[in-house]
Amino acid sequence: MRIIFLADVPGSGLAGEVKDVSNGYARNYLLPKKLATLATHDQLQRLEAIGKAGEERRLKEEREVSALVGHLSETILNLSARIGPTGRFYGAITSTQVAEELNRLTERDFDRRAVYLEKPIQEPGEYTAELRFPQGVAATIKLVVVGKDAQGRTIGQGGEVMSRSAAAGETAAEVVPASTTESESTPASEEV
Repeated sequence: MRIIFLADVPGSGLAGEVKDVSNGYARNYLLPKKLATLATHDQLQRLEAIGKAGEERRLKEEREVSALVGHLSETILNLSARIGPTGRFYGAITSTQVAEELNRLTERDFDRRAVYLEKPIQEPGEYTAELRFPQGVAATIKLVVVGKDAQGRTIGQGGEVMSRSAAAGETAAEVVPASTTESESTPASEEV
């Protein structure tokens, strides 16, 4: 089926392009979502206007993305997860959690596939993640990952127990090695 793209569709075409695509792809995805229209005689006469509008939209998105990249390159993302007695997370910090935190901070939708981690994060520490945007632009962000143990303490890199102010990111923080913490356990209050 011959269609004209009305919007950029990654991997398929740019706005204003005329292409032949499979009938099912056009009928089930592109046409219902108004991403493309049939390449009729009338639509082909509008082709130049469609291409110009698509180009303006692309330029606007590129400007927004480059401004966002500049902002994100200076950002440090703080993440936390539950940690086990071995000093490793229950599960892992993945690109999904990083994307959710970016969504919360920037109020912009980030797809988990746009966030690239070398491997899932298993232990507290400092890491980097790469954000890859469809416009070919990439940004590197810094991640500071801490763990929360069963007693509610914040565990930093190397198994160090951090005070509450250190977990909040203050510079003058007291860091106590985990081996010197109290070995006595306080009885938990029972709630009915």
